[in-house]
Amino acid sequence: MSPIDREQLLGYLLGALDEDEHCHVETRLEREPELLRSLESVQHSLQPLKRVPRFYEPPAGLASRTCRRVLAERGREAPLPQLSPCPASSRGSQRFRFADLAIGLAVLLAAAALLGPALQSTRFNARLHTCQDKLRHLGVALTQYSDRHGGYFPAVPPQGRLATAGIYAPVLLEHGLLTESHQVICPGSPLAEDRQFRVPRLSEVRLVSGERAGELCRQMGGSYGYSLGYVQDGAYHATRNRHRRHFALLSDRPSLHMPEFQTVNHSGRGQNVLFEDGHVRFLESPKAPYSSNHLFTNDEGRIAPGTHKDDSVIVSSTAYPLFRNSHSEPAQ
Repeated sequence: MSPIDREQLLGYLLGALDEDEHCHVETRLEREPELLRSLESVQHSLQPLKRVPRFYEPPAGLASRTCRRVLAERGREAPLPQLSPCPASSRGSQRFRFADLAIGLAVLLAAAALLGPALQSTRFNARLHTCQDKLRHLGVALTQYSDRHGGYFPAVPPQGRLATAGIYAPVLLEHGLLTESHQVICPGSPLAEDRQFRVPRLSEVRLVSGERAGELCRQMGGSYGYSLGYVQDGAYHATRNRHRRHFALLSDRPSLHMPEFQTVNHSGRGQNVLFEDGHVRFLESPKAPYSSNHLFTNDEGRIAPGTHKDDSVIVSSTAYPLFRNSHSEPAQ
């Protein structure tokens, strides 16, 4: 389900949405108390505008004083237009100045309340869409890999220093399907600030040792987590490309320190998910759409390979090790 942003709620309050979008927002408001609270917040931020008077009495001689000030600032004199002053008492002029100040403050407060979150939302949405584009390109690369390897996506080795979910990125790099390291960096992730990040080559990971080997394994997947495959009867099976619409293949990487292992990408508000058929969705919850499956744990509730071929488990390359007493065999 797509998120509803502050601009849509504002449009709903002002009656600026088309009929379908208005009905969609109204339906979501009935079902989601948190969204209703957001609507009330937007409505409250509009209250200062309701107190702005529509009509007010201008002070006497305002036009003449304005023209005189403009000409003085330009450093030249010119005949002033003969304007009839509007009758007003000094008390009325004072009332205008206070009212003018009140109006100005109300407008500034309303602008700050509305435009500040709107700018943040625009930046958030831009990063979200860039992330989705990157996942789509990675989906194309993974599909091309499966076409060249009997229909299978990159397998996660069950043993050794390459036994990490981030292995998908060095494998794509090795086969020329990944050209630049930034393709695995989500602009809404903390890793986007790391200008030194790069995807290591498989040969590099095999040769290094000690702390450096662990560091490469933890970072090789970039900002994304990858589906592990599954273990059945003690045998590991790589994920086969069956073009399933609801099988999660890649997503913003989960965090072990967040509730339900929610990603920290996109300010923790949800994760983009690439599904096996190539489409990408933003999910506010780590629950898979149209099912009760959790994106980041298997059917037994563990961060481990799936328990059957349709049990997708997205894991970050920071989760290591992942396998226990299993050996690798081709999937059937």
